[in-house]
Amino acid sequence: MNEQPSYDTPLPLFVYGTLRTGEYNWKIYLEGKTRSETPAIVQQHQLYANRYPYMIPGEGTVVGTLVEIEPALYEAVMRDIDELEQFSPAGNSWYLRVARYVEVGEHQVLAWMYYASERVSQHLTNDHWIVDGDWVGWNRQHNQV
Repeated sequence: MNEQPSYDTPLPLFVYGTLRTGEYNWKIYLEGKTRSETPAIVQQHQLYANRYPYMIPGEGTVVGTLVEIEPALYEAVMRDIDELEQFSPAGNSWYLRVARYVEVGEHQVLAWMYYASERVSQHLTNDHWIVDGDWVGWNRQHNQV
């Protein structure tokens, strides 16, 4: 997918780190505000951790959750998560919000997700790479956040 939808397009959200079900930021930003939370993966992406998780395009698979936010709460929840991720459409962000296809079982679903911006990704090294693409498992072993 090359052309991005406008940022106000209400797509589901793919989360892979602190916003996954039961994790720290899920409790603050998503608990009680979702219609569904379904295990999902994103192919051709890599996951890194340098205290927090960062996803970038690359060889690999990232494990996460596809979240459908309650429609009446969608705009406010996404605004709060954009702020959490320090995302601004105007640029100079820590994360970029992009729409990509996510695998849920045998289905492909277009969803928003957050990538590490260039200002972050240029500092990621193989020492930060989570080879299996699962930040929750990695975090339990490394007890980072």
